Amino acid sequence: MLVRSDGFEDQATFSPDGTTIAFVADREGNADLYSLPFDPRHTTNIRSARRLTGHSAANLRPSYSPDGKKIVFTSTRDSVDRGHPLFPFAIQSFGDLYSLDLASGKITRLTNAEGWDGAAAYSTDGKSIYFYSERLEPHYPRLFVMNADGSEQRPAGPERRAIKPAPLADGRVAYESWQDGGNGELSGWELRVFDPRDGTDSGIDAGAITCHDPSARPKGTAVLCHGVSRDAFGDTAAGSDFPGPLLAPAFPSTYRLPDRVVTLYPFRNEFDAPLSPVADEVMFRTNGASVDVLSLATGQTRPLVRFDASQLTPAHRGIMGLTWSPDGKVAAFSVKRFRNSTGVGEIWTINADGTSLKKLTGEGIEAAGMPSWGENGSRIAFTARVGAKTHLMRMNADGSDLQQLSHSEDRENFAALSPDGRWLVYTSDHDGMADPPTGEKRMSLYLARISPQGTLIEPRRLTQTPAQVGHPRFSPDGRWIVYTSGEGGLNDESPINTSLMFSPQSYGEIWAQRLSDGLRVRLTHDKWEDGAPFWAPPVSVSQPKK
Repeated sequence: MLVRSDGFEDQATFSPDGTTIAFVADREGNADLYSLPFDPRHTTNIRSARRLTGHSAANLRPSYSPDGKKIVFTSTRDSVDRGHPLFPFAIQSFGDLYSLDLASGKITRLTNAEGWDGAAAYSTDGKSIYFYSERLEPHYPRLFVMNADGSEQRPAGPERRAIKPAPLADGRVAYESWQDGGNGELSGWELRVFDPRDGTDSGIDAGAITCHDPSARPKGTAVLCHGVSRDAFGDTAAGSDFPGPLLAPAFPSTYRLPDRVVTLYPFRNEFDAPLSPVADEVMFRTNGASVDVLSLATGQTRPLVRFDASQLTPAHRGIMGLTWSPDGKVAAFSVKRFRNSTGVGEIWTINADGTSLKKLTGEGIEAAGMPSWGENGSRIAFTARVGAKTHLMRMNADGSDLQQLSHSEDRENFAALSPDGRWLVYTSDHDGMADPPTGEKRMSLYLARISPQGTLIEPRRLTQTPAQVGHPRFSPDGRWIVYTSGEGGLNDESPINTSLMFSPQSYGEIWAQRLSDGLRVRLTHDKWEDGAPFWAPPVSVSQPKK
């Protein structure tokens, strides 16, 4: 290990003489560039690193010039955030390329185009910079080249998806490519090489290995990459086409809060996968019509929910919002179309042994979703459309005594009851900033008491960040709230992350906030979307079998 920290380090690159590394770290809260002398014999604390870019925007993907005097990098510092055209809750930032003079610290903007320009790398003679750009229709990343001063920006290579160019010593350029079949269906990852002298472009045969992130050897034509055989994983624990184990590598891990130690279990490629509060197992969706339970002790799965796919019409779409009751005996979930506030949506429950599947909501309640248990498992909170607005709702665990808790004109979501049932935490756009061009306002976290009559009393805003916030949950003792926030910003270029898996928002970390004094603690640091946390009481949980 080269660097010790509680945060995120990534995208390291060597100076041409091999004495220094430049890299990305979030030591000050957002992604910035840092450098350190390269000393593989010792681990260096991140506080000893030299900060190269002191800016609140994301600063990413550093690359040295051949003479070691400059670094070209990507930054969102001049980007204007916009709402996603298909997923308005997702906030889009865009990056351009900049040059950093290491002697003077002067930063010069090199590109100014629509979409992303990123992953820049100097040619071996230092005269050109290769990068990808989304500026041309239909705005997917393509291979581009420009002079080292930013002039004469132009396409290079064929009209195909391309990221991470790696100029070779013989003048050719290796890069990564893939295919996008639409609807998030990515496939065909491969390394290719383009020769600007004659325009030829061909694939690099890596056999069964899927290679990513090519890096050229300074001398010669060898390319270093990372990757594995997707066949080596066999069937994944989640039963999906995303390779690898359900639990992310190097986890579980512990994090020390002021009054307790929490253990983090990040599950990959699952929107919600809550740990059981009483058993050594986790619940997850295998597809839109079914849910399984995985034993972390044995690695075995058992079926929990099985809908006939023909029952799930386009208006229903699929299962989402999985959550366990506090005693682990019952699971609740919604069946609805993702983020559809006008269509069909119902709350369902099922016993942990797979019996007694029951629909709790019926006529008059549309787009019901995101259930949450409270009041020691006797109540369920959720959101639903009543009339023309989406409101916060509450009902008994058997579906009786349905109550509408909120009556505001604001957009509200993610209702979560406290364990004693006296409080409700939720998200609202009451004070949110509107994103162009969608006009959708960003959500913040609010806390309110619930009156005996079932109305919200004195709601107060808990989070002050302008970033999007969501998915709140109470700790089992009700003293903390865990939630997702985008305030850390991007830790990598969005086109690079979304070339591996579909994600409308390639940002978001897990935070915890203590209610007694407002203390906030960031629990995760990575370059993926972390979301939908579920806080279970401590049980004897095993390392998952692989």
